[in-house]
Amino acid sequence: MPRKRSSRKPGWGFIKDQTASFDRSRLVELIHDLYDSSQENKIFLHTRFDCGDDVLAPYKKKLKRVLNPDHFRSDQGVSVSKARRIYEQPVHIRKE
Repeated sequence: MPRKRSSRKPGWGFIKDQTASFDRSRLVELIHDLYDSSQENKIFLHTRFDCGDDVLAPYKKKLKRVLNPDHFRSDQGVSVSKARRIYEQPVHIRKE
């Protein structure tokens, strides 16, 4: 009797099983494809491999502006809600 197909989407375990048999060149090719696929992936890989550029600088600048505004400019004020939105942008970069 054939197995029923699960209606769940495949998760990390599925990907891990699929890539377990990859050799080094195939893994490098996969990483290259991911790198080329989006700007977020480029930022993630640059940060993960510490490429020297501070890719988080634009976000730090925005956070500084909304949390520590220039009080001599009338168009700037402290805004925790704006800071939260900046922080929650989908960059997903965490150095371990």
